[in-house]
Amino acid sequence: MVAVCVYRPPGTVTSTFTDLLSDLLDRILQLDIQFVVFGDFNVPGATAGQLDRHVTDVFAVYGLRQHVSVLTRGDPASGNILDLVVSLDDQPSGQLVSDVAVQSVCFSDHRLVTCRLSVPPVPPVTTTYSYRPLRKIDIVAFGRDILRSRLYDSTVADADEYAELFDSEVKCVLDIHAPLRTGRRRCGQHDIRQLFDEAWQAKQLRHRLERRYRRTGLESDRRTYLSACSAARDSITKSRADHIKSKLNDVAGDIGTTWRTAQSLLHNNHKVVYSDAECASLVSTFCQFFVDKVNRIRDNTAAALQSTVRCVFTDRPYLDPKLSSFQMVADEEVRRLLSAMLSKSLPLDVLPCLLLKSCSDVFAPVIARLANLSMQTGKFPASHKRAQVLPLLKKAGLDSSSPENYRPISNLPTVSKVLERLVLTRLRPHLPARVSELQRVPVCLQEGAFHRNCSAGGSRWCLYGCRQQAGHCLDWPRLVGGVRYSRPRDTAPAAAV
Repeated sequence: MVAVCVYRPPGTVTSTFTDLLSDLLDRILQLDIQFVVFGDFNVPGATAGQLDRHVTDVFAVYGLRQHVSVLTRGDPASGNILDLVVSLDDQPSGQLVSDVAVQSVCFSDHRLVTCRLSVPPVPPVTTTYSYRPLRKIDIVAFGRDILRSRLYDSTVADADEYAELFDSEVKCVLDIHAPLRTGRRRCGQHDIRQLFDEAWQAKQLRHRLERRYRRTGLESDRRTYLSACSAARDSITKSRADHIKSKLNDVAGDIGTTWRTAQSLLHNNHKVVYSDAECASLVSTFCQFFVDKVNRIRDNTAAALQSTVRCVFTDRPYLDPKLSSFQMVADEEVRRLLSAMLSKSLPLDVLPCLLLKSCSDVFAPVIARLANLSMQTGKFPASHKRAQVLPLLKKAGLDSSSPENYRPISNLPTVSKVLERLVLTRLRPHLPARVSELQRVPVCLQEGAFHRNCSAGGSRWCLYGCRQQAGHCLDWPRLVGGVRYSRPRDTAPAAAV
């Protein structure tokens, strides 16, 4: 419903006012929704209690009904109806505007006009989500079922097949211990999950007492309801304060995380809720833009390489071990990596990171075998190359409707990052730091996807320079196969978008 408030200064009704009123009504009627126009029109007629005929003619042309029939200013002999409430006349009586009343007030020479608007409540915007009750999982029983799964007795020798087996077996065990459930929640402006159980119970009690008081109207129920309101307000305030304190205490000492936490607590970044059609359109737009961008970069790089004269470098002695094969991954190495990881699950994780760390003794041999298969076959699992891409504005103030102002952030599965770290550990010893032209290589390797606020572009270009200058002393096809393990944090293949 649309409510329009109109004020016209006292004076003679002119054609300019009626034309402006007609334009306003035309625009409102184009919306094709219920509306009410009210306010101090100041359009008295020739006699007391009447409206100006030009205004009544406009109301008649648009099929409008004026609901105020009592004088709103002056005495009965010389008063006028100056304050109006207008709505469409083709609606049943009382459907939108009803219970119109006029009463005197001490602070104005106009009388107060009140009415009841029968507007249906707007249903809240909700979203459907899926979740698993992970808190109810028995860790011992879950680990026992993983040990009995096909992950330990399978003879698969291909990395892709074993990765798919990993996903399917973990899903089967999770469906037994924490079946996937579906829920609905409101798309509110603020996050209300900071309320503890005590505050929720106080709110529910307040609602129950309110319904009882409205049903009975007893004074005793009113006092009980007001007491519950006070208790619920105090409980909610305390719950929110405790939530803020716990959030800030969890990130104490980390300036960057503290700032982001404070921003989220202050609700500075309001969530924008898109419909399914809008989401599909955004995905198509971003996907096409970044596919074209990657193709354009490839074409420019190929053209630049063809027009560049190949440099000839003198041979340099290489005394370190030659990279002919990758060292086997041990279970203990994977276990150390899992224990050092943050308990942060990613959208594409089949297994939540917290559960993976809790069962590190069970999953360490499985991930070690997957890493060894991947290194032996020179193939990174295709399922671990996929990422959920989140476009973020490069800086505040840029045009949010232009895809070129966004930077795609790729969220890879946790197991994929573990494999990357294992390969990076085996690559670093074979990148010489003592050669002056390659002194920056180890530094660039620290700018990969494993460090915050860094890009993997430096690593990629330094490895390219390493190939140009020291490719003669490395088994480069193997090194190139290893470089494919490093997937930049801020880029993703087109298929993943």
